[in-house]
Amino acid sequence: MKKISLILNFSIIFVLIFLGFKQVQADINIYDIEISNMTNGRATIKWATDTKTRGEIRYGLDADNLNRYMGYSLYDLRHESILSGLEKDQIYYYRIVAFQENNENESTYTQSFSTADMINTDKPQFEEVDILQIVDDGIAISWTTNENTKAKVYYGTNESNLSKSKSFRSFEMDHSAIITGLKSAENYFL
Repeated sequence: MKKISLILNFSIIFVLIFLGFKQVQADINIYDIEISNMTNGRATIKWATDTKTRGEIRYGLDADNLNRYMGYSLYDLRHESILSGLEKDQIYYYRIVAFQENNENESTYTQSFSTADMINTDKPQFEEVDILQIVDDGIAISWTTNENTKAKVYYGTNESNLSKSKSFRSFEMDHSAIITGLKSAENYFL
C-alpha cells in the first residue's frame, strides 16, 4: 500500500513538473449593476465582482461604437465610477470590463440606460442679449441661452419695481420679444 501511495505521489509531482504549474483562476462574475444619480450630464455607475478586479467602462450613443471610456486602477470587490458628458433624453449603451491583477478579464454584454429623467440643477446662462429695434412706443429684443428655457421678461420705469411682464411658454434657446405700449420719452428697465 505504501508503494502505491509513493508511486501515486511521484506521478502527481512528475505531471506537475513536466506539464508546468498552471495557476487556476477564478471566474470573474460582474453583478449588481446600478446606474443612479443622473444629474447635470453625469451618472454614477456601481457594480460588484466576486474577485478583486479593476474596472473599465466603455459607453456611447451607438451600441456598435462605445467611443467613451472611464477606467481606474484600484483592485476591489465593490466598484463605483462616474460617467460624464451625458446628454438629456438619450439612450446610452455601455459595457463593463473587469480585470484581475494577472490581466485576466471578463466583460458584460452591452447594456443600455436612458437619460430621459436626468435632472439639471445648473442654472441657464445668457449667451447673448441684443436690442434689435427701438420705436416710439415699443422695443424688439432677442436673447440666447445655453439650453432650452422658457422666459418671462419683466420691465417697468422703476428699476426696483419692474411691474409689467411678458411670458413665453415654449422651451427654446433663441428667444425674441416685441414689447409695445411703452410711453414715449420714458426710461424703461428690463
